[in-house]
Amino acid sequence: MLTPPGTTLGTTLGTTPTPIDPHPAPSSRSAKSPPRRTPSRPTVTAPVAPRVARPIPATTASREARAAPPTARRTPRRRVTAVAAIASGSAPEGRAGDDGRLSPLSTPSATRLVLEAHGIGTKYTLGQNFLVNDDVLKKIVALAEVGEADRILEVGPGIGTLTIALLKHAARVVAVERDPDLPAVLADTLHPWRDRFALIEKDALDLVAADMAAPWPNKLVSNLPYAVAATVVLDYFQQFPFVDSATVMVQKEVADRMAAERGTKNYGAYTVKLGLYAEPAGRFTVGPGNFFPPPRVDSAVIRLNRRVPLMADGSPASPAVIAAAGLMADAAFANRRKTLANSCKTFFTGRGTIALALPAETCPAAAAPHASGASAPLAVDGPAAATQLPALFEAAAVDPKRRGETLSQQEFLSLGAALLASDAMVYNVRLN
Repeated sequence: MLTPPGTTLGTTLGTTPTPIDPHPAPSSRSAKSPPRRTPSRPTVTAPVAPRVARPIPATTASREARAAPPTARRTPRRRVTAVAAIASGSAPEGRAGDDGRLSPLSTPSATRLVLEAHGIGTKYTLGQNFLVNDDVLKKIVALAEVGEADRILEVGPGIGTLTIALLKHAARVVAVERDPDLPAVLADTLHPWRDRFALIEKDALDLVAADMAAPWPNKLVSNLPYAVAATVVLDYFQQFPFVDSATVMVQKEVADRMAAERGTKNYGAYTVKLGLYAEPAGRFTVGPGNFFPPPRVDSAVIRLNRRVPLMADGSPASPAVIAAAGLMADAAFANRRKTLANSCKTFFTGRGTIALALPAETCPAAAAPHASGASAPLAVDGPAAATQLPALFEAAAVDPKRRGETLSQQEFLSLGAALLASDAMVYNVRLN
């Protein structure tokens, strides 16, 4: 059926659709024969066939598999691999492995393997920089002179890299770790030595002798967290008389302060106080590339041997004199550019009662002398000490016009003895 000229193809609103001839004749209105136009046809909705997923190319599948989170099946396999590197013949207990390594974890790849196996990473806030150079481990063990009879105290064992090296030479290792993610790692990596290793899950700054079972550790050997390294070393020499030496990895600037000579810029109150308990016995520098991840500073390993300072008459200084000498060092360096008289006066005038840092084994009540409400068996009345400074300097034969960096440890001991003999001392006071 032909569509009359002037009639619109398709459907009109409200009318019945007009049938369309599939082969319409040319329109008589056109003198020429225009290009043939295909008439519009009614839209027919047909069922859509379901889409079939095409197979993913091998390269794409591998890429997506790598991007996907690790499955539960991969973690045990990696963990077994990490343990096997220690427990298998590659590193048998008591000697280095076949490749000469003292610790199988002393490589970046082994360290990553252990961390990934447990789903953890390094924590900058805890100062975690894991040692990944076996030669440095060997030098640490050699400098510390770790032997079969030694009991080692380690702060911040991390994943156990240095701990393994220590366990291969020492009788026992006691470690202190505050990161809650690492005990499970250490149980994994140190499994072959579990009978000679003990872990204390605690902040190293809160450690007390009661946390460690007898026989006590006699050496401190650690890759210390740099933020607390200086405090830990001094506190442990003060509080743990059974520690004979400390071989520790610290920031290079801290090592410089520990071993500073009188009259140098690094010589300060910390140097004096540490020197009252220990003396340097060797050190070496360690660059950032020996750690994972690399720190932003240079490091140094330093060994400190405990010493008992002597008074002018040759007698050993008592713990109370040593503690008082340390307090006088704090006062002398409170204002480094001022004279002893002015710096000490400012220090004591602005303070109330100051407890002396005595070893807990010497005075059990002094185990936490700085805690609020604690009882201090021996303390100094700050304002009273400020008024007695001229007499203290005279008794110690020290010129008050000198500066703190010019005084020797022997002179600080004399000032400490003079302070103990003064009326500024108070006993068994309660601190606020």
